[in-house]
Amino acid sequence: MSPPSVDVRSLWVNRNLNAAFPYARRHRSLIHERLKHIQLLRNRISHHEPVLTAGSAVYNGGTVLSLPQILECVQWVCPEAAQWMRAKFRYDDAERVLRTVGAMNVLL
Repeated sequence: MSPPSVDVRSLWVNRNLNAAFPYARRHRSLIHERLKHIQLLRNRISHHEPVLTAGSAVYNGGTVLSLPQILECVQWVCPEAAQWMRAKFRYDDAERVLRTVGAMNVLL
C-alpha cells in the first residue's frame, strides 16, 4: 500500500506550517532552499565526511554555507534559541577561527 500523495504547496499554506517559522520574513522558497542545504550538511556530519572550509564556511557537499546563514535559520524559528546557541556553542570563537584560517589562505 503506497502512502497518500501530498501537495507540498497545500502544506505551506496550512497555518500550522507557516507558524513553524514565525520570525522568517523570507519567501518560502528561500527557507526551503536553506533548510535543504542544512540537511545536506547534517548528512555529511553523520557520515563523518569533511565539512570545514576556510572563510567562515561549512561545506555540505554541494554548497558552502556561512555560520551566520545557519544561525539565521534558527532565528526564523526562535530568536531566543539562536542567542542561546550562539553562547552555548561558542559561535563567535568558531567564526573567529574560521576567519583566521581563511586569511591565511589555508585550505582545510
